[in-house]
Amino acid sequence: TGRYAINNAPAGTHDVVAERLGYRAETREVVVEEGQTTVVDFELASAALGLDAIVVTGTAGQARRREVGNTISSVGSAQLEVENIRSAQDALVATVPGLSIMETSGSPGMGGEIRVRGMSSLSQGNEPLIYVDGVRMQGMVHSQHSSDEISLSPLNSINPRDIDRIEVIKGAAATTLYGSEAANGVIQIFTKRGAGAAQWELGVGQSFAWSPPLGPEPPAGWFEVYPDGKNLFMDQYLRTASNQAYNLSVRGGSPDDVSYYVSARWTDDEAIIPVLGSKQIALRGNLSFRPREWLTVDFNTQFSNINLDQMDVTSSPWSVTLNIMRGPRNYFAGSEETPWVMFDQLLFRSQTDHLTTGFTFRATPTPALSGTLSFGQDWVDRDFEADQLFLNPLNPEGRRQVNRSTFTNRTVDMAMTYVREFGSVSTSTSAGAQAIDRLARTSVANARFFGGPGRPTISSGAQRDISEDRLREVVAGFFVQEMLGFGDRLFVTAGLRVDGHSAFGDALGLQLYPKLSVSYVVSDEAFWPDFFGETKLRMAYGQAGQAPGAFDAVRVWEPVAVKGGQPGVTPANEGSPDLGPERTEEIEGGFETQLFNERLLLDVTYYRARTVDALFDSPLDPTMAVTSRQVLNVGEIFNHGLEVEANARLYERPGLSWSVGAGLAFTSNEVVDLGDTESVFIGRSLKPGQFIKTGYPLPSYFGPRVKNPDELAAPITEGDEFIGPMWPTRIVNLSTQLQLGPSLTLTGRVEHQGGHYQAVNTAWNGVIRGVWPGCFTQQQERNAGRGDQLTAKERWMCIPGGGFEATSWVSPLDYWKLRQLQLIYRPSPDSFLGGEGPFGRMSFTVGARNLFTITDYVGVDPDALSF
Repeated sequence: TGRYAINNAPAGTHDVVAERLGYRAETREVVVEEGQTTVVDFELASAALGLDAIVVTGTAGQARRREVGNTISSVGSAQLEVENIRSAQDALVATVPGLSIMETSGSPGMGGEIRVRGMSSLSQGNEPLIYVDGVRMQGMVHSQHSSDEISLSPLNSINPRDIDRIEVIKGAAATTLYGSEAANGVIQIFTKRGAGAAQWELGVGQSFAWSPPLGPEPPAGWFEVYPDGKNLFMDQYLRTASNQAYNLSVRGGSPDDVSYYVSARWTDDEAIIPVLGSKQIALRGNLSFRPREWLTVDFNTQFSNINLDQMDVTSSPWSVTLNIMRGPRNYFAGSEETPWVMFDQLLFRSQTDHLTTGFTFRATPTPALSGTLSFGQDWVDRDFEADQLFLNPLNPEGRRQVNRSTFTNRTVDMAMTYVREFGSVSTSTSAGAQAIDRLARTSVANARFFGGPGRPTISSGAQRDISEDRLREVVAGFFVQEMLGFGDRLFVTAGLRVDGHSAFGDALGLQLYPKLSVSYVVSDEAFWPDFFGETKLRMAYGQAGQAPGAFDAVRVWEPVAVKGGQPGVTPANEGSPDLGPERTEEIEGGFETQLFNERLLLDVTYYRARTVDALFDSPLDPTMAVTSRQVLNVGEIFNHGLEVEANARLYERPGLSWSVGAGLAFTSNEVVDLGDTESVFIGRSLKPGQFIKTGYPLPSYFGPRVKNPDELAAPITEGDEFIGPMWPTRIVNLSTQLQLGPSLTLTGRVEHQGGHYQAVNTAWNGVIRGVWPGCFTQQQERNAGRGDQLTAKERWMCIPGGGFEATSWVSPLDYWKLRQLQLIYRPSPDSFLGGEGPFGRMSFTVGARNLFTITDYVGVDPDALSF
């Protein structure tokens, strides 16, 4: 929505053209009469492909989409404004084909595990890199508590109202220029800038959250035995949680002088479980100025303070929720204590300060020469406390852990591009360098055996231990790239990244990562039929890496006590001078086209990726006196998949339009080689059957399966069979937008993930203790002496000792979720609320998220890793 004016237009007939990047141009014939004012309104529709739109991520500098030979997914400001997201992570849920997010818990402020095109590393993590305005951000911050599923994502620190757009590039073919740390993809977030007269924005959000029914529907007789057994015994503790968010921003200025954007946000989110909650303050200031006509200086800074009140709501044995879900057979059975006491006697608190700041100098000394120089720093400081108070039911003597973590990432990035044209041939020569210096400092203190009640400190514990770690990593590299354009329709790009890393072995030296891509806008050719409209064919090949851990390449020692407490050392890691990064090479091809007079957009990509020299913890010969495992470049992983994105404008008439979108992603993953090892168990006691095995997806569940499920007999099982992968093999995103007149917009978004499995720890624990509703009838039959009337599958899943296995409750994790549904009302610009009144432009939104789920998953929530 906006206004425009053309002053002093001469009388007569004129063509007025309205253009905006990302939208289709509209032309109107206008008759101007002498001394009269003529009003012409335009309603621009989004451009289907937008091949002239500018992208940055994965390129040497700014580039038009028509020039880029690899796939780039983007989430634009128009979508972000319409969907009124609550967090930066929400902006990526069910929007980008091939990107999946799995929540670690349902608690406010917790981060989700992000995967782009599945798994590509055995041991070095599979999270994509995240940049904000060109500054590299710290990745997931874990608590380092025994409940390691309590994690904070860098996306939690970003005010979603500050985001202008998000670009996501996937796989090695697109991430070559990021070198030895980018094999898992790159997410780059660009925040808003200022322009024009000062524009103030005030946002007020009020919402509430509640829990759907938990677990299976209780059978007849359940409440006679367990009167408090509704919702897995959680009903008496659940509440309707209130959430509030307030946002204030101002933007303005001139792109030829000084422009600014300043914002502040405060949120207070409760959880449906008492005590849990999150409070956040987020501040941002973006400033741009032009000291010279050819030079622009951008300054971007954001600060957030996040305070979390948490409990252990994961699958660990001392989890508060897991104990409650055990009903009368929890750890407090036989005592006067009840689970509610844990709500204020087992507490996790954390305070995280996050500061990201950067300077970028953009120079264009000549029309042919341009360059950028960026300096950035990302600083995260987190205080984490875990308290079990004196006389608590689990550890009456009391325990306390304090974890102080500080992460500093400094980034320097420089790139220059020189553009020339020789008739219909254009060249773009780029070169640049990048350096990242990462410093992590972590101290952990534990104390136990407190002398009495009160708020404990580490010093008040009779038994104390303290550890400290300091870790510094440096990665630096440079690149060269040449792009040739022919007739502004065929583009060939070749590039090379040369990388060094402090974690590489001494004998390794520098690593080279090549790239080659072709983009062909075939629709610009005279022979192309008009039926297909604008069409681009593309293909890309590239390599990217994943560096080893900081000390994996060097021989290190650890202290031991010898000879009555005297200090000594013992080998801890053998090291390898030849240790280097695992290398992922990928080839992808696809096309983008529009059909039916730009009513349907199709974007299709097929990719094949192979990770060689994969880093893997290999066991050593015990006669070497080194008990730890050695990280070696011995593994190989193969991935391939198909991604399809479609957007269609089904109906367009004045006052009514309806569009739908769909994203499909299918991925297949296989561990090809593990060196001298065929199989590695990666599960814990409550994560049964998790293995990495050659010939199977990474990672997968294995275990015995019932061969005679329907027989009235004891279950017959055989060996460790492949059950299924732990990460989804298919993702479907569906969206719709219905525009009713100029003021009402209805939007919806649905997500499906499937093909993967998860151990249902809640059910497994409940069955062992006889308190799982799904097995209540079977266990009642067994208790009544009619166990011989149960099928083999019923005995295998519900009767401990009757063939029951740890993997009996590994369940398919397929689900469909209504991620978002909302109605937006924007008053007309000419109305009192819409523009002529004291409030300027206004909008009102009513919506819901995760409103319903369709799933056969037998656990609590298929969207959370913990249950």
